[in-house]
Amino acid sequence: MEGLRELKEKLKNIIPLPDNVQRRIGVVAVLTEALKKYKITPVIVGGFAVELWTMGKYATLDIDLIADGITEYASVLRDLGFSNNGGVWTYPDTDIIIEFPKPPLDGDYARLQPLVFQDYQLYVLGIEDIILDRVSAAKFWGDLASKEWAIYLLAAHYQKIDWIYCEKLVQEKLISDVFQEVKDEAEKLIQE
Repeated sequence: MEGLRELKEKLKNIIPLPDNVQRRIGVVAVLTEALKKYKITPVIVGGFAVELWTMGKYATLDIDLIADGITEYASVLRDLGFSNNGGVWTYPDTDIIIEFPKPPLDGDYARLQPLVFQDYQLYVLGIEDIILDRVSAAKFWGDLASKEWAIYLLAAHYQKIDWIYCEKLVQEKLISDVFQEVKDEAEKLIQE
């Protein structure tokens, strides 16, 4: 585990990266490393998780992370040079924006997808959980774009989906009707 000085230096080297996705992955990797001393593992959720699972087809500007320990991550972010404005963390003179939706994680920690950036590991919400998140947004918020992304994600990762896990959760979340619509549309896309 690296010290704060080394991590601040690493962050300064990541910020100028020209690729916006790589830059944000790098920022999360440094933050994940810095939070290890508190035994806190932030998880990429929301739009940035969709962006990663769609390999950049979906684009978002911010990074949503679920993490316990608000006091600890706030302290680490400040020590790394971030500023807080009403729960939105920004890095000076950059487009880096981090938000922390309220825990707990709406997903299974055992299904997190690990990513590696340089020598650091970070985690993104598992594919089934991000699909179910988008289906829930479609059902309960009327978010049609989320439904379209759920269709795209399901079609792109169809062979990897744990259907038993999904079927259990769609019943619990009361989203089986919209999930079936998404599945039907994804299957049509696959056949095209």
